[in-house]
Amino acid sequence: MASWGVHSFENDDATAWAAAYCEMGLDVAKSTIDVARGDLENGALSADLSCRAIAACEAIAFALGRGSPAAVQAFSGAPAADRGIAQDLTDDSDALLEAITSASELKVIWSNANQYDAWAASLMELRSRLVVREPASVAPEPQRRPVAAEAGTPVAAGSDDIHAAIAALSADVRLLRQEMAENILRLAELIEARK
Repeated sequence: MASWGVHSFENDDATAWAAAYCEMGLDVAKSTIDVARGDLENGALSADLSCRAIAACEAIAFALGRGSPAAVQAFSGAPAADRGIAQDLTDDSDALLEAITSASELKVIWSNANQYDAWAASLMELRSRLVVREPASVAPEPQRRPVAAEAGTPVAAGSDDIHAAIAALSADVRLLRQEMAENILRLAELIEARK
């Protein structure tokens, strides 16, 4: 593995793998991920296979429309990918990236070069593009129901009835004003009668 940087396409294995992806598409990504997971289960995930697996994870993110600028450049001219198949590969890809970060020959190489933190941060950024977590759903606002009203009091049943409710309230206000005026006249008559 000839490497010149900590990012996904800064090594010969990943750039060669990207050329294969541009010819064969998503099938080569699935195959690479399956082989890497098999090697991981056998406890022998080599640096070169890790680099190809990282590139395969980049290809899946790219197929989902979340490719990095380097991935867009590396995969220009690749055949169109089935987003459903790419989506089905995200969990396995994410688990593989986590394993590469914690238990691979590539981890040892970057640790020995005192570049582990930068390399791990690069993989975390890839993971954030690969598996986009949806925010917790917010409960819908409950449907508002009409409030029980006393006889003769208008109640708006919903936004469709707002104009009718306003008209009814206006009529009630006119009625209240008339009643107040009549009551004021009676009070005035009572006051005059007591003089």
